[in-house]
Amino acid sequence: DRDALRETHDVPALLVPAKRTSAYVKALRRHLVDVPRYRTVASVDDSSKKKILLSRQLPRDDPASALPEEVAQFLRKALDDGEAEPTTHQITLAYDHFTAEEVLRKLLPAAVPTPSAFEHVGHVAHLNLRPEHDPYKTLIGEVLLDKVANVRTVVNKVGEISTEFRTYELEVLGGDPSTKVELREQDCVFRFDVRDVYWNSRLQSEHARLSATIPRDARVADCTCGVGPFSIPLSKRGVACYANDLNPKAVEFLRENARLNKCASLKISEPSCARSF
Repeated sequence: DRDALRETHDVPALLVPAKRTSAYVKALRRHLVDVPRYRTVASVDDSSKKKILLSRQLPRDDPASALPEEVAQFLRKALDDGEAEPTTHQITLAYDHFTAEEVLRKLLPAAVPTPSAFEHVGHVAHLNLRPEHDPYKTLIGEVLLDKVANVRTVVNKVGEISTEFRTYELEVLGGDPSTKVELREQDCVFRFDVRDVYWNSRLQSEHARLSATIPRDARVADCTCGVGPFSIPLSKRGVACYANDLNPKAVEFLRENARLNKCASLKISEPSCARSF
């Protein structure tokens, strides 16, 4: 019930001359009401005035006391000169104003930790939930689908990595049942199924850093290439690459990615152990 999440808050505010609104917004821009899709300036009955809404984290009785010194001096001078008047403003927050983490914190029992971290792989949000989350898995999936941009599928890891291919069983918690994704990294397109291969989106910057250290005239043997986060970008910029992986599915997607990125020079072996490659 989304309406059950509605709540009201009194936030500190300033009543200022309408013609000076932009000056106050500029001076206080890092300390205005911090609610998505909520205006920081409100109209009042007196058309010559505007109300500037300040952050909920500032004390209502003395917002200047929690501001950086330069901003606090600006505000105190405005108050002392009588140009600005301290006041409050009531805001109503509803489901659309809250992040996924905030919604889950409100919906889950206090004893159940709020899942706040997940891996975003293409259109898939990949969770690693704890046993205490089990009764609420469907709810968690629904909230993430609704709240996280570009997510069409929510999955959860079941069990531990138990295969030589570093893959694991996944359960779909909500959304599109397809786990075949397409994403971009280092100006390359990658397609693969997250059920069948190992991929870690958190290594994106590391992939780029290491690739940048390899000169174009190098010859690279990528012994455990996966779907090609090293071989494809290197081959695309003219580096001679020889790629291998033990996982037949990884090699299958590597060939598809080589075709997508026009890496005709990339040499791909049949699936084999890195020792024999």
